Amino acid sequence: MTHKHPDHTGELRQFPNAKVYIGPEDTDFMKLTGENIIRCEYTDGPYKNFEHSQKIADGVYFIKARGHTNGNSIVIAEGDDGVYYMMHGDVTYVDAALKKNKLSTVFEDLAAARDTLDRVREFVKNNPTIYLSTHTPEGYKNLEEKIIMKLD
Repeated sequence: MTHKHPDHTGELRQFPNAKVYIGPEDTDFMKLTGENIIRCEYTDGPYKNFEHSQKIADGVYFIKARGHTNGNSIVIAEGDDGVYYMMHGDVTYVDAALKKNKLSTVFEDLAAARDTLDRVREFVKNNPTIYLSTHTPEGYKNLEEKIIMKLD
């Protein structure tokens, strides 16, 4: 789970046997417990230009990305073809915001949100990345058509 908001976590109960990785601040806020809840402590150090990460499977990394919520995270999956797939929760709501360097409209920590967006933009500029937005059809289109995000 990238963050605690109900539009991202509302149906967790439908997956009682799935391992659910979530940032510690949001885990605490939601009072999540259970064998399947993995409180991610980002124990694997830096990943590319992000300071804190945890490898959750081969080629899949859970990245600390505070701002939208205090426990906000990003998931980056490395494709076999050298492409990165970024599932970013709500760092931005739409691709245009990333391109225009605009913060999302909701955040718990403005300075952290700015730092996260700057790091996301740096990552996208330096790595072929498919940016998977969650609130617009762009994410689906980007995935289906393997569209690499381009920033000016």
